[in-house]
Amino acid sequence: MAFKNIITYILIMALIAVTLFNIYATATAKRRRKNAFQSYHAAMQPVEDKLLKHMKEFGLNYNKVKRLMTNNDEAVILAYDEKNDSGAIAMADDVLYFKKAELKSVEKAYTTEEHGKHVLKAEIKIGYNDTLYTYTMADKPFNPKGMMGKVISETVESFYDFINDIIKA
Repeated sequence: MAFKNIITYILIMALIAVTLFNIYATATAKRRRKNAFQSYHAAMQPVEDKLLKHMKEFGLNYNKVKRLMTNNDEAVILAYDEKNDSGAIAMADDVLYFKKAELKSVEKAYTTEEHGKHVLKAEIKIGYNDTLYTYTMADKPFNPKGMMGKVISETVESFYDFINDIIKA
């Protein structure tokens, strides 16, 4: 009988420990989500302000907009006005305004380790007139099969698809 009581107490203590851990994890997850939301908006706001100012100045209406984040928490906004065939690729420190006819090409570029499973850098290269613009979406090594790698790959694909759709349209 005493052995069963000891096992029961051990199980009760384990359940209490698991419950306390779940409560802690839930509380910190809410805080992390709130902080991520605030940092996302803090990064996006100056870029959006630049685009809104340009939009009003030139009478544009960006009807296609895609917001992305790099792995360094830098905001990238892709915007396109279908009526005027013009768009913008905006970051905090650089904005490229373009006309559809001037876009020549877009490609994805991944720099990988020589004999490893990690990707060192993920970039988008855009041919605009006679200039090649390179946008770095990730410059820290990541495992492409990991969770962060999948997010980065989706971001690169989304950027590529947005520009490629403009070129092909």
